[in-house]
Amino acid sequence: MSIEQLSVLRPVVVPTLPLVGSSVQGDTCVLSTNGHLHTFDGVRWVDNAVTTTLPISYAAINVGSVPRRSGRFTLTDGTIAPSSKVMIQLGVGPYAGKGTRADEAEMYPGIIFTAVPGTGIATVYWAAPYGSAVRGNLNVEYQVDGAGSVISSQTVNLGSTPKRSGSFVLTDALISVNSHVVIQLAAGPYTGKGTLADEAVMYPGLTFVAVPAAGTATVYWASPIGGIVRGNVQINYRVG
Repeated sequence: MSIEQLSVLRPVVVPTLPLVGSSVQGDTCVLSTNGHLHTFDGVRWVDNAVTTTLPISYAAINVGSVPRRSGRFTLTDGTIAPSSKVMIQLGVGPYAGKGTRADEAEMYPGIIFTAVPGTGIATVYWAAPYGSAVRGNLNVEYQVDGAGSVISSQTVNLGSTPKRSGSFVLTDALISVNSHVVIQLAAGPYTGKGTLADEAVMYPGLTFVAVPAAGTATVYWASPIGGIVRGNVQINYRVG
């Protein structure tokens, strides 16, 4: 007669995830900051307690009848909450009232969006960094992360001297040399810059490009429409 016994697995608890370069496939640990079990898949650390994908939603919006280089609109989505992280980008055409071609987006290169979440809506500020004037209907694609587990946020400092471009180091153990890192400017408030959630309106058009390494990424940024930036800003990012 056999007796069943439970096998208790007690992985090591760590304050931060080990660097990718020192990890091997199958390594397992518990991160003390959230209590989640993480497993290294050979490329990156995977949080086993969260979903690693988010649905991409699609919306038609109108930026107004008068051509302009920047503005705002309201995105309505019942899944958005004040604590949500929202990443948004220009979607493919055709756009209502602007022809039937799918490549209408080529007419509006470089439009950048920053979403300030509310209850069931987000106020989205947009800018056309290359000086193009935009009007009428567009399509946007966006993702909402209410749990904050797929889209990450960090406050970064762009330096004390106002400038139009620069770089900073983003530290995240999930980043490896093979990672793809997507970054967008997040809504405020920003440390040392007031208490308003729409601080991002002061910095329209910031763009980011990340060069990944083991546990970090060097992020180059620019303010294409000529604005100058300094001090703290907040970013939303995804590591894939």
